[in-house]
Amino acid sequence: MLYLPWSDEENDLININHEETFELHRDLIRQKRSEYVHREANEFEQALEEHMEKKEDDDDIDDANIEYDQDKNEFLIYETGNNEGDIFVEMRINTRTEKIEHFNVPKIIPDTEYQQMMRNLNSNQRKYTLNVMNLIKNGENQFFNFINGGAGVGKSTLI
Repeated sequence: MLYLPWSDEENDLININHEETFELHRDLIRQKRSEYVHREANEFEQALEEHMEKKEDDDDIDDANIEYDQDKNEFLIYETGNNEGDIFVEMRINTRTEKIEHFNVPKIIPDTEYQQMMRNLNSNQRKYTLNVMNLIKNGENQFFNFINGGAGVGKSTLI
């Protein structure tokens, strides 16, 4: 009876035969209802079921029980795959130049200072640093690392 105008709740809504009133005003009710109801509830339920089925198919890993231990995952290395490529080569743009470029070589810290810095790292930081140094020395591929953690875990010290 939401779609019928009424003025007296007692006489127009409560003390009536609802089926007869609906049958009497069926066309008006459907017309007014169409103005406000654009999608039926069963369409939403069906769409939700389809979404949940698709989500179940997409989720191969049950990660509901995975615990993320901050101490264990503090210095994880996330690899993004092979990212080699040169956009200029692909676009056939010559980037070679015959000019000689000079650049300032960064200062090399003394061995004692380097050794002291390595001693100040905790074991996870040391493992991570040695792994990055190994990638720099031996690796030909570029790599991307993301360092995260809460306040005071040593991100700045590591970098």
